[in-house]
Amino acid sequence: MFRAAGYTADGVPAQLPSAPVELWRGSVPERRRDWSWTASLAVAQGYAAGTAAVRPAGKLYRTVAPPSALLAYNSGREEDEYVVDTRGLRISEAGLLPAAPVG
Repeated sequence: MFRAAGYTADGVPAQLPSAPVELWRGSVPERRRDWSWTASLAVAQGYAAGTAAVRPAGKLYRTVAPPSALLAYNSGREEDEYVVDTRGLRISEAGLLPAAPVG
């Protein structure tokens, strides 16, 4: 679906970034390859910390995504979110302490 629509930024067709993007994800280990990533380390740290009511604490992950892996960008909710096809990407656990939980 994303590939057919082409890359979008905030729902509008857009030019792909010209260089790889360093991205972060805070999640439980079994969800580390899911599609939602952020360029904001602080946002990812918040997700890694979890929330008492909704999400368990997880870990912080890092990848460098080439433009070809980027499917969309969303600036809403102040999450600096990229939708990423993680197939074939190297995802490493970042050894940084999580910040305060999100939510």
